[in-house]
Amino acid sequence: MKKLLIIAIAGLLFASCEKDEKEKTESDIIVKEYGEDYVLDFHDRRGMKINGTTRNLGVNIDINDDGVDDVMVCLTQYSGGEYIDYIPVSSFATVGGLREYYLHYGDAICDTTNWESETTLWFGSRPVSDEYIAVKFVTDTSVNYGWILPIIEPHYLYDLDDHCTVSIVKSGYCKTNGKAIFAGQEE
Repeated sequence: MKKLLIIAIAGLLFASCEKDEKEKTESDIIVKEYGEDYVLDFHDRRGMKINGTTRNLGVNIDINDDGVDDVMVCLTQYSGGEYIDYIPVSSFATVGGLREYYLHYGDAICDTTNWESETTLWFGSRPVSDEYIAVKFVTDTSVNYGWILPIIEPHYLYDLDDHCTVSIVKSGYCKTNGKAIFAGQEE
């Protein structure tokens, strides 16, 4: 009987340790990768709208994987060039890390990040491979942080034609309330 009791206790301890190991290895970061449906290029007419003198081409992304779009990334062409709009479409989302305060890989995203107004423009006529957009989600009970990685590739079709392609490559979201995330963090 003692042997059976010892075996049962050992089994419970083993199961408990195994559960703790699984909890330790499960990441609190949601990382999403995006494909060619998230490439914005005015010479690819997919999804284009024409509004007066500006042209808009955009995609919505769900960063926190709750089935609701959080941010629209929109390529806008004015007579002076192309810009990228990061527009929160969720009432809980705010964008940051733009203009002269854009973020690089490893930069902290937290309450001290430069949080912007509802619509932010970022000029996209230069190569960008390591600049992240910060996203903050605020509800009555929580504050969570995330990031978006756009890749901006300029190319020139004609001598005077300044044109770019914007690819939404990845996004990350920290599920832990109030915890900072780093730009590009995946674990």
